[in-house]
Amino acid sequence: MHSSLRFCFIVWACWLGTLARAQEVFVKFPVTAEGMYAISLDDLRQQGFQNLSEVGIFGQHGPLEQLITEEFRELNQLPSQILGNRIIFYAQGPHRIESSEHSLHLHANPYSDTLYYLVGRTTQPRRITLAASPISNSPAISQLSFVQFRKWQEDNILNSGRSWYSRPFFGGQTFTFTLALPSKLGNTHQLFVQYLGQAISENRFQISIAGQNFETFTIPPIPNTTFGIKGIESKFQRPVTFSGQELQVRTRYESADFNGAGFLDFAILDSQTPISNLTNAVYWHRGSPGRIVTSENHIFWKIRPNFDVSLIEGEAELQTNDRLAVYQENQIPVIRNFVKVNMEARRSHQQAELLIITHPILLSQASRLANHKHNRGVSTSVVLIQDIFDAYAYGNKDVTGIRNFIADKYHSSGNVSNVLFFGKGTYDYKGLFQGRPNLIPIYTSRNSLNPLTTYSSDDYFGMLELGMGAWEESIAGDTPMQIGVGRIPAINTREGREAVDKIISYENPELALGNWKTQLAFVADDGDNNIHVTDSENHIRYLEENHPEFFIQKIYLDRFEQTQDASNRQRSPQAQEAFREAIEDGVLFLNFIGHGNENTLTAEEIFTVSQLNDWRRHPHFPLIITATCEFGRHDSPLLRSAAEELLFADGKGAIGLLTTGRPVFSSINFRLNSAFIQAVFKQDDGEWRDLGTVFKLTKNNSLNGTLNRNFSLLGDPSLKLALPELRSRTEQINDIQLETEISSVSAGQLISVKGSIVDPLTSALIGNQHGAYELLFLDRASEFSLLGNENPPMTLKERNNFLFQGKGQIIDGRFKAEIFIPSHMDETLANGQIKVFASLNNGMEAFGHDEVGLEGRFKNDGDKEGPQVVMKFGLEEDPSVRVFETAFIPILIELEDQSGINVLFTNPTKNIVLTINGDRSIILNSEYRALDNQFRKGIIRTALNGLRDGINELQLEVWDNVGNQTIFNLSIEIKNTNQLRIIELLNYPNPSTTFSRFRIVQNRPGENLILNLRVYSLLGQEIYTEEKRYIGAEFVIDDLEWKFFQRQTKFPAKGTYIYKLQLTSELDGSSDSRSGKILIR
Repeated sequence: MHSSLRFCFIVWACWLGTLARAQEVFVKFPVTAEGMYAISLDDLRQQGFQNLSEVGIFGQHGPLEQLITEEFRELNQLPSQILGNRIIFYAQGPHRIESSEHSLHLHANPYSDTLYYLVGRTTQPRRITLAASPISNSPAISQLSFVQFRKWQEDNILNSGRSWYSRPFFGGQTFTFTLALPSKLGNTHQLFVQYLGQAISENRFQISIAGQNFETFTIPPIPNTTFGIKGIESKFQRPVTFSGQELQVRTRYESADFNGAGFLDFAILDSQTPISNLTNAVYWHRGSPGRIVTSENHIFWKIRPNFDVSLIEGEAELQTNDRLAVYQENQIPVIRNFVKVNMEARRSHQQAELLIITHPILLSQASRLANHKHNRGVSTSVVLIQDIFDAYAYGNKDVTGIRNFIADKYHSSGNVSNVLFFGKGTYDYKGLFQGRPNLIPIYTSRNSLNPLTTYSSDDYFGMLELGMGAWEESIAGDTPMQIGVGRIPAINTREGREAVDKIISYENPELALGNWKTQLAFVADDGDNNIHVTDSENHIRYLEENHPEFFIQKIYLDRFEQTQDASNRQRSPQAQEAFREAIEDGVLFLNFIGHGNENTLTAEEIFTVSQLNDWRRHPHFPLIITATCEFGRHDSPLLRSAAEELLFADGKGAIGLLTTGRPVFSSINFRLNSAFIQAVFKQDDGEWRDLGTVFKLTKNNSLNGTLNRNFSLLGDPSLKLALPELRSRTEQINDIQLETEISSVSAGQLISVKGSIVDPLTSALIGNQHGAYELLFLDRASEFSLLGNENPPMTLKERNNFLFQGKGQIIDGRFKAEIFIPSHMDETLANGQIKVFASLNNGMEAFGHDEVGLEGRFKNDGDKEGPQVVMKFGLEEDPSVRVFETAFIPILIELEDQSGINVLFTNPTKNIVLTINGDRSIILNSEYRALDNQFRKGIIRTALNGLRDGINELQLEVWDNVGNQTIFNLSIEIKNTNQLRIIELLNYPNPSTTFSRFRIVQNRPGENLILNLRVYSLLGQEIYTEEKRYIGAEFVIDDLEWKFFQRQTKFPAKGTYIYKLQLTSELDGSSDSRSGKILIR
């Protein structure tokens, strides 16, 4: 019975909801100027309304209020009046004029020069009330002000913020504008013109009004500094007596600064109008309170400064700054252009944890990402931006409408934790520059003239509590975020697809496997009294103390030799290579501190956007943090920032960036970077935080007025860094010979290490799971010195010396390793570290760290023999093959010794060194890994390149852990490498019904190659072509595939086709080609 009633209630509720939506009708219409407007019943019936009594007018005069109040969810209904078969109302239009005692000021709508309002069905229409009759003997008003304005919007001085100005006019140039004067105005006016001066000497504006003599108006100079304010605004105002139809204003600019310039912001003309001349307009009362008497042939409405509207019949009192709308009934402008709007966003998306806000041109990729998130258990909704504008901003492209939508979902359900803006946003809301599209608008600062305090920021959309949102541009205005906010600033489907491809790849556990996720890289600029290195060292110190399981690379510019290019600019090819290799090899995050701009990191250009073209595709994408100026200026319609290039690079670059869009202070960078580092590796209930949470905490814990607001998260805020889920734990270290447990180890000692894989929250053993591990035993930190290129050299420490590197098996969640401690390890007391990275067969991974004491020496004299060496070459790893037709050869080196192989770097004479032809040596200590849970046998996998045609002599020098040496010599022959050659080509499946792949073995691995595939019918008609560029091409190229039916035209029929495949080297232009047949069944 209860089930039946519950079912009936659900059906009834659904029916009511459907009925309500069917009855709901909202349409929007545009307004460009202040005035009284009318809508006819006939026009409303065409839009689905039945009668005027059910109609309400909704909207906000000007931009939406930023402050979140109790009423932010409610639609604001404007007062209206039914007049015959029409409904009439007052609308201010997009821009607002503010009146003070002696002045007028224009507040231009930053988002649009057209303001939309809504017409909707309502059961409680708000109608205009009758104005109260005067209760005092106030004087009669004899004249009112007719106010008009002009706004210039041609230039944004710093390409930032909401303020726009005219084009610049320079010394000796004249700028002229006119204001039309309607008839029946008086001849007494007041002119207000706001100028902007941009000169390091005094700005002088020579102003002539209506042909009168020039009058000088001055503006003080701006500072002659890089980050000083870039313009000063000042308002010129004068009474004017003029009775013509067009008022002309001429301005001549002068300054002693040759580069100085003047700009116009706005002009306002206040024209006194006799009461007897009022008609079909809105007038201001700027004088003292007084009585107004109406005439019978006009409608009179009093409009208070708070936009409360009342009807005047007979007479009423006007207060200072009240407005008066005076219209003849038959001359009220009629609204006829209506567009239906979708208000569904107010009811939907209640359960979403992740809101993806996008534009129709990106909808397919945003939906694809949402499906991926759903499959990962993240409740996700995709919302079109115009639906938000219609439902929450009365159809206007107002960023506060976006914020109100998010706040509504946040307060309604409490589920929203992250918002992703899937589309580019720029400061050019009106498209004045006609540059890159503003698909999902971004919040911009009020200030547009101070380089250090103007900004664009998505933080605004994460400030959702009541009373928030004003976001004054001062420390007093600092406001914490309640949710994470990120942006993928794509402008087309290709960019959207690339971003989503990278996210899906990153979150694929099978593709993300590997110990790359234990690697962190810190990149520091030189100079500036080593502040960038010092800041990096402080961040690293925190990580070493709190998260020592990570390996940290110190890519400091001052560690690398610098050269000069042809223009005598300093360059560092070695640092550039180290930066690229860190990203291509894989790091969890890369943290840059130093100088930069929209295109470059460091004056030495260790990274520029153009270098991306020659980066190899890599499977593991880092999060990149750039504590530098403007690297992430993603809000520009005029340029594409380096951060965007890294985010959208095809198969390479970054998975996301925490980056800056404006100039910043190093002290602010340090504080924000510290907040990030302290938040990123903490867990909540045993789960790693997503980037949105990390970003939110980073911003909230580094608030500093406007100075941290231009840091943005470019990327998916719901994405979690690819960190291992489990912990590895060293539980016991034993001396094998003494069969005792020990807490410290000595040089020459034979030990065993035992440990387990555990749940990080409960410390429970992950039993019944097998897998593999890699154990690295690190020596104490060693010192290194910077080169002192621009400042005195610093001496720093780094832990990059290994006592042992080995691999083994995990059985039932436990691991064991035997280790021989090198006999030449430093005997002084110190701490070493054991770090274990593990991969289990169920796809989960673990990492961990344990401290181990290092001291003393253990006598061990038995071994007098050097290591045994076997070299195997090529993909087949055949030791008998010694002749090759490529200058790049994979090599496997097998080493065996009863004392293990030395990998310590402390004694340079005992490194593993491979020498090629007696003049090129490669140190291979870091490449060696012992195998099978023990120290006696291990391998090195590397590759030989740069070999020459003919006989090449190889020499390998290797030492064991007790000081025995082996020198191993071997000769190999290289043939036919002066030309690019295709050694082997395999086409499969062939015959096939849907696709065919190509596997190419070529002799120039490591070079940049161009591959061109063409497919022809037997009649010679080309039906398919594809070209691919391979950066540092692999020995085997196997990603080329022809899908027979992927094209919309030229579908191949069943039969035989001829293909021609050509490879060309970018190095010397040599090429090789092969042809063959493909049979389609």
